[in-house]
Amino acid sequence: MSSGNGFEEDTIQELREINRLVYLRPSNGALIDKRTMKNYNFGSPNYSMGANAQAIVNSGGDFIWGPTSYLKVTITAEGGATFGNGNLLNIFRNSVLTHRSGEILEHIHDSNVLGRILSKYMVSKDDQIKIDSMLGVPVDAAAKTYTRCVPLWMLFGIFGNQSEYIPGGFLAGAKIELQLETNKVASASDKNYSDIKLELVLDSAQVYDSVQKQLLEEQASVAGSGLQYTYSTYFNSFQDFPTSSVSYDIQQSASITEMVAATVRVAATVDTDNADSFTFLGNLVTNYQYRLGSEYFPQQAVNATVAGQTVEPYYHALTAFNSSPHQYEGYSSSGGGSNVEVADYYDKHGVYAQTLEKSASGLMLSGQPTNNSRLLNLSMTKTSVTHRINVMLKYIRVANIMGDSLVVDR
Repeated sequence: MSSGNGFEEDTIQELREINRLVYLRPSNGALIDKRTMKNYNFGSPNYSMGANAQAIVNSGGDFIWGPTSYLKVTITAEGGATFGNGNLLNIFRNSVLTHRSGEILEHIHDSNVLGRILSKYMVSKDDQIKIDSMLGVPVDAAAKTYTRCVPLWMLFGIFGNQSEYIPGGFLAGAKIELQLETNKVASASDKNYSDIKLELVLDSAQVYDSVQKQLLEEQASVAGSGLQYTYSTYFNSFQDFPTSSVSYDIQQSASITEMVAATVRVAATVDTDNADSFTFLGNLVTNYQYRLGSEYFPQQAVNATVAGQTVEPYYHALTAFNSSPHQYEGYSSSGGGSNVEVADYYDKHGVYAQTLEKSASGLMLSGQPTNNSRLLNLSMTKTSVTHRINVMLKYIRVANIMGDSLVVDR
């Protein structure tokens, strides 16, 4: 069966294999000696909202399977406490992952905003039931303590690679920092959250000595670039715009960008007591368009005027998150599909997104470059109320691992 761009399906599959490391996969039992979940504690037994939590990952030579690694959260909710249109992701503000060499692998601002979007646009309707069960804290009349699991791929892109393990020793000695949000922002009621205990649980594997030897030789190769690990991450920024006309420059250089998404919220509700700060209304914008250098995405500005009468911005959002129906022939996107319907898009989950991916075959490693001469800009017309616009740029990074040191490209 041919794909939309003329490639045969087996050819596309071969290209995908070339564009990812296949030295170790979960399905290959011939390489893995042991596999188990390992727990790592944070520096303090309990945290309060607004605190900065830190943990050192003492994983040694373990290989980590990112998609099933998670953050265990034990949290006490006052009677009547609610996250509104959000979930447990509301309690996180910023996420930082630093290699033991001091290289910052990821620094994601407004993790709660990003996680909220990922939980809606990267998860299918069937999986949304599971996500809600893991991240939801039921509204109860009495104070209760809950234990919940947050998939680490919702906080760090480095745990989202579904093609390869995180190489052994890569995370050993790495520092994870999680800045917690204040109750004022995280809670959609006048009730608070407290006594927060955090624990990392990493899906860890050990490989046979022969495999480890080969990988160590690749890392030590003087002629090569070390062992490479590819992952997606996000550059998040925000700005308040009081006027109806918006021109927002996203100042982040990257050689491969996958997509960009913006949310629009009434600024007065973002940091106000008892406000639902995680409602992204889809009926505040008249039109929008992205420009990268001299290229426009899409070619004509998207009309987003009347809620319930135009679905064009909703369709572009699905396309950007690889959730559009039959977007790739014979290819099921890693996102698994969106669980947002058009009514919810306008009422509480609206994002203004565009794919920057050049390939139509789903390879996801050929996106547009951004640099000083190709600045990414969002132009938008909206209502004249002051709005906070968050923009999230998703891009590719490659870690070249050479023993205890590494170089991060792109």
